[in-house]
Amino acid sequence: MKKITLLICLIICLGFFVSTPAKAEIGHTQDTGWFLGVGGLVGGYEVNELRAIGGGLTWQAGYKLNEYLALYVQSDAYYTNDSGINFLASNFMPTLKVNVYETLYFYAGGGYAGMYAWGGVTAAGLTITGSSWYHGFCGDGGLGYEYYITDNWTVAPQVGVNYTYIASGHLITPNVRVNFNYHF
Repeated sequence: MKKITLLICLIICLGFFVSTPAKAEIGHTQDTGWFLGVGGLVGGYEVNELRAIGGGLTWQAGYKLNEYLALYVQSDAYYTNDSGINFLASNFMPTLKVNVYETLYFYAGGGYAGMYAWGGVTAAGLTITGSSWYHGFCGDGGLGYEYYITDNWTVAPQVGVNYTYIASGHLITPNVRVNFNYHF
């Protein structure tokens, strides 16, 4: 049920940005150049039996090759908790962005993933804690819309899915990102 609710919220968010006219020219796109962005993300996480909602920060830096293609590096850091165990995950992915209609785009990438897990339990005045680092790989893909606020600033909501293989487990994360990008 949580996944369906999250998906509906994502579709409504994306629909709002696509249907609202931009302050810059309608259909405005940056032809070539560098861009840098920061934002936030929210997602539903699933690792074997772990099911939780989490969130965090995201950033991206890249170069727009032409009207249709951009290459960038994206990194996310997100936190979630399940049954008293905390999970802090991060990734680093080279990503390709392809405009399919004006500023509506598809993106896909893959790269390194890391996760730090920690937790503890207290019984009869005795506390036992544990923590561990895990390393793996990830892939990410989805749809986004780059909404030009000015000629240099955009807000870019994205709806996607991240797959991570880490600690001998599969982490599937449907997510929503909102990036605020500056185009040089």
